[in-house]
Amino acid sequence: MKETTYNDAYLRMAILGDALQLPLPKKALSEVLMLRAHYGKAQKDFEAAKKQIAEDAAQGKDAKKDKKAIDAAVKDAIEAKAAEAAGIADRRLSPEAFEELCGTAAEAGNIRSGLWPAKNDKGEQEAGEVPALVWLEVVAFNLTV
Repeated sequence: MKETTYNDAYLRMAILGDALQLPLPKKALSEVLMLRAHYGKAQKDFEAAKKQIAEDAAQGKDAKKDKKAIDAAVKDAIEAKAAEAAGIADRRLSPEAFEELCGTAAEAGNIRSGLWPAKNDKGEQEAGEVPALVWLEVVAFNLTV
């Protein structure tokens, strides 16, 4: 089994955040909350690492020379960090909690999700809507056994 990366943790936190918009039965709700607590640590650690990477670049001897080159190096360093193992166990929803989530999502019809961004009336990006079945496929792939 592959190790959980920071990218994995971020994606799972987004999916779990979407799930919290639904009126979940208690088993699904408790598991979603426990998984968010678990993956939230990796998300917090990654945010701290991103901040440190940016600070280190700003303090570097070449920081004033070529802003585009520095920005590209920071972006590359952050992407490399995101692909690293997050040092946390790979945890998933139980089949029972996933079944409850499926029922609730199917009743909702569409799910608002930041994974499917849309533009609002002001042209700003916000969470878009996606059919529940499409969203549930993403949940199944990323958060079930």
